[in-house]
Amino acid sequence: MERNRCIRARLRFTWSRLATCLLCWLVIPWLFSPAFAHGPNGETHKPVSIGDRDAALSFTSKSMSGDGTNRKNKISIRLFDNEKKQNIRNVVFDVSMYKENDLIFRRFFLGEDGEVDLILNHTDEKRISVGGRKHDIFEGWEMEGGEPIRLSGRIFPESGLYNFKIVIVAVDSYMNLLDWQINFEAQMSIPDNQCYKTPESSPDSICISSWYEKIESFSYYDDREIITFLMPFNWDKKNIDQIQNIHQEIIIPAEFQAFAANPIYSELNGVALPDFTVMADQDSNPENTVVHIMIPQKDLLALTDQAKSFCPGMMVFTVTANTSEAARQAASEASHCPSPPVVLSILRALGLK
Repeated sequence: MERNRCIRARLRFTWSRLATCLLCWLVIPWLFSPAFAHGPNGETHKPVSIGDRDAALSFTSKSMSGDGTNRKNKISIRLFDNEKKQNIRNVVFDVSMYKENDLIFRRFFLGEDGEVDLILNHTDEKRISVGGRKHDIFEGWEMEGGEPIRLSGRIFPESGLYNFKIVIVAVDSYMNLLDWQINFEAQMSIPDNQCYKTPESSPDSICISSWYEKIESFSYYDDREIITFLMPFNWDKKNIDQIQNIHQEIIIPAEFQAFAANPIYSELNGVALPDFTVMADQDSNPENTVVHIMIPQKDLLALTDQAKSFCPGMMVFTVTANTSEAARQAASEASHCPSPPVVLSILRALGLK
């Protein structure tokens, strides 16, 4: 009741009353809406009612690094009328960014045309600075001259998945506070790039770029020419509904001749992956074979029950350079889940348990 009185006072607010309303926004628990086109690089949420409109929020991220580090990214957040496909004007966005359970930043951003663009630039500075036009409302930030708002500091301390919590505070006017919070969550990923020596200490390494979470372990079985690696993953359907696809890139030096000349077979948590999800570029670069594993959301959902029972909390990838029945059997034998205490320790370290 107290919160409602605070909100309804907006038409006769003073700056002190506005501060009181802001406090109301800060202390109410957030409830997040589901997404229907969702993933680490772009998503559009299911529409929610704001007055007589069905409003949808889109979130996209794009790397601007140019050096392979992916530590500079452009984020675009847009609120629009889903029926008319027109932006809703004068929106106040309350945006928080997290790595696991650690808050990276929280700021208010104001979109006169219903959209804000942010440049997130990782530096060694502990304090995150903001560049743009400062507004009196909520001490929020606006784009100036159409240029994105720039945030610099320790924004991406490590690779992996980052989560955003976005609350719509006001629409149509920066002072038109909504009677109830409209909440969304989004994700973006900083690729995890790691290289591994084989047991024979080959001069060249097998490298993996994970476009979701960090790789936790890697094994190469020379006698069977099998690669296995593990990645933490939440197999709950609610989490998979937020994912557009899982993408892993494996760069294998030409000296591993079997991978350069044979079809590639892959399993995830002991389940054979469809052929269309595994793509091998064996011709573009004579020095490497590049294997892409790209698993769309619908295929993740299809194998969830088997995968979850095989290894809860993890993705176990197995890749081999042969599609024969014997090679498939060997791949299945090489694919194994760490003991439950090991999995639990990994998830706790990542703040997932």
